[in-house]
Amino acid sequence: MSETPKYSITELEAAQSQPEIVVNEAIRILETMSQLRVLDKDVNAPPGSPDDGDTYIIPSGSSGEWASFPFYIAVASGGAWVYIPPQTGYLAYLVDEDLYYQFTTGSPSGWVQIDLGGTGGGGGGSASITVEDVGCPTVSFNGITKLQFVGNISVQQIDAVTVRIEVLP
Repeated sequence: MSETPKYSITELEAAQSQPEIVVNEAIRILETMSQLRVLDKDVNAPPGSPDDGDTYIIPSGSSGEWASFPFYIAVASGGAWVYIPPQTGYLAYLVDEDLYYQFTTGSPSGWVQIDLGGTGGGGGGSASITVEDVGCPTVSFNGITKLQFVGNISVQQIDAVTVRIEVLP
């Protein structure tokens, strides 16, 4: 059987018996990878009674059925596990940690925590505004998506990434 190059989804063959099995598995993989939301990355053996759709990142050194799939993404589907090989750049949100991870080929742990700055991922963002006098303050933002101003302030969007904030007299 041949597989797709990106997600290793089994492709249908001419006159294949029970094509719904292959199609249903492909749909599960695509659903999982559209926004990779993982329950945990530190479970060393397959959970006993996972719900359909439960998704895990398999850690290195796992046992049982997972022993041969370090760093793979495991998705519970119809009482079995579907294994998705990771590729460099995959992003996963870890529900149990409320953090984001990225798969990095060559990393000893495979999946490396990243800071997306602002939401989840431990970012939170930061902002500093210095106002020495009436006029334009010095502003520095990192990961901020929403600000609330109080007082006599003028805010003007200059372009897609530039905003002018002016403190009025």
